[in-house]
Amino acid sequence: MSSCLKHDWYSDSSTLPWCPRCLDENASRPSEPGVALGVRVDVFKFSLAMEAALKKHDKERGERGWISSPDPVTWFLSRLKEEVEELQEAMDNIDVKLTKKECADVANFAMMIYSILADRERSP
Repeated sequence: MSSCLKHDWYSDSSTLPWCPRCLDENASRPSEPGVALGVRVDVFKFSLAMEAALKKHDKERGERGWISSPDPVTWFLSRLKEEVEELQEAMDNIDVKLTKKECADVANFAMMIYSILADRERSP
């Protein structure tokens, strides 16, 4: 469980242990949590955006809901291509907020493909 009184933020998840607004405000500090874990600041902050996007669907799909697709790699590659098109459209419209959202969506679909393939490697 984590909380931030400064920004009235609370998380009961171990996957989001730090207040994202505090991270933004303290990005230049070497003691930032991502740096302490050996992760680049930008990678750490981007992973928080990815996690936030995934969490929106946890109730309906579960934490690893992408695993249950019938042909997951083919389907997710198709969705990844759709998300890249949405990213391009957001960039063409110079919509910074939407572009950042679409970047996380693209990364999440790539991560899902990676995850499925990694699971297959581990299975006999």
